[in-house]
Amino acid sequence: MNKPGTMECGKSMKAQVNPIDFMAAMFIFMILFGYFMILWNMFSMRYVERSGMLDCELGSIAIADQLVSSRGYGNNWTAAPAGAESFGFASRPNELDWARISAFASVPYENQKRILGTSDDFLIKIEDSDGASYAQMGKAEGNQTYNCLIEVTRMAMLYGKIVNVRVRVYG
Repeated sequence: MNKPGTMECGKSMKAQVNPIDFMAAMFIFMILFGYFMILWNMFSMRYVERSGMLDCELGSIAIADQLVSSRGYGNNWTAAPAGAESFGFASRPNELDWARISAFASVPYENQKRILGTSDDFLIKIEDSDGASYAQMGKAEGNQTYNCLIEVTRMAMLYGKIVNVRVRVYG
């Protein structure tokens, strides 16, 4: 008859854990886990930063395109600009109307932000190719550091001249 813990061929069936092997395996596991967590933290911070920049960039592109290609929305919004549902400077796509620009400029800054659909600060400049300024609306950035600072330029016509509509979004 066989003794307990042995097989018929004489091999022992005892399962033993060597504490030194176990501690070494745990130490290696903890080092690899810590390394993985550090990498995860670095990549997640980069992802959050990059997604914020993309949001800012997409917002500035949307604002610039809306202003040069849209008439705005709201029944005769230029007569009561505070009641506008959306703003647009164009009488036709890429042809700006000075009355719409003036009406937009008369709206308080916080209302401009809300109707444009942005929570970031912005500055809109309309200038000709020589740099002469026709209009500047919004809020100029201060001396502080911003998470994003994006400027988008669109070309349009104003009074038969080619102008640059620069939309700078920062936050």
